[in-house]
Amino acid sequence: MGITLWQHLSDRARKMADHALSDVRTAADWHRIRPTRHKQFMRSLGLDPLPKRCELSLTDQGRFDGPGYVARKIAFTILPDCWSTAILYAPAQPAATPLPALPGVLYLCGHYASGTDACQNHGIMWARRGYVCLVLDTVEQSDNPGEHHGSHRGLGDRWAALGYSAAGGETWNAIRALDVLAADARVDANRLGVTGLSGGGALGLWLAMADTRIKAVCSLCGVSTPVDAIANRHLTRHCDCFFPRNPHALDTSEFAALIAPRAMVICSALDDALFHPSEVRAFVARTQRVYELLGIPEKCLLVETPGLHGDHPAFDAATDACFDTYVSGQSHPHIERSPREVPEMVTSIFNGK
Repeated sequence: MGITLWQHLSDRARKMADHALSDVRTAADWHRIRPTRHKQFMRSLGLDPLPKRCELSLTDQGRFDGPGYVARKIAFTILPDCWSTAILYAPAQPAATPLPALPGVLYLCGHYASGTDACQNHGIMWARRGYVCLVLDTVEQSDNPGEHHGSHRGLGDRWAALGYSAAGGETWNAIRALDVLAADARVDANRLGVTGLSGGGALGLWLAMADTRIKAVCSLCGVSTPVDAIANRHLTRHCDCFFPRNPHALDTSEFAALIAPRAMVICSALDDALFHPSEVRAFVARTQRVYELLGIPEKCLLVETPGLHGDHPAFDAATDACFDTYVSGQSHPHIERSPREVPEMVTSIFNGK
């Protein structure tokens, strides 16, 4: 009796993990291999070569404010006549009192009905901590309708045949958002970090692998590997933005090592039904090999907490510490995230239209 297709693919996924970074035995090995790995990763996203950067054509869609922060709703083009939307949060300041250039955070929303609305407390918190934070919606929700759940909805084979990658589309969206954040007059473009939950956590990793402007990434409940997706049967429960096409058949840790020597924190909820904690641990352990060879094991961390898929106070504390150390370079006050403060009709970029 022959093995099933699932068994065959599971075996292949485990072999990818077992052989991950096996050709990297010294720091010199990694420096030699890294350019090839980066090109393979960008090809996996469908972003080799990168699309030509068009004008951002940034437009102001309204403003609002609250205690300790000001917010600006914006739209900008990621490709000609293809728009993305975001909210830019900054610390409130007295009139005519310029602040020094501030560290910046790109917060990537997961798969909410309206990410910019559901994640408003993250933007507000970062502004109150002294950062400028751009909260970016995906190209699937709210003001940016689209479809990313190809595997879940049976469209995955068709998308693969067309060479389409939801992960690549979202990464390009994030790269252009980083262009917006870096160009803001209040922001120090040399001090940028990225974080997000679930799909936003996955995209934060892809962005940090692709774009070295990111000095630190904190991924919250957002790590998937071939073993977790296939052998642990989590593939169809995820949005396709978790899965670059990966024509080179490499484990995710081979690409995550591209983030080194910059900081990477992986946050995992132990009761998360979408990921298996043991595989998250194994992924971090595989990636840490490169950090250890470079002599910086402290810059690749795993933070675990009891609980379900979602935000947790331990994640906030870990992200605060990471960004204060590796993005800002100085301590900022820890501020608890508040409940929703602003109605959805205020956060809607196009005012519900």
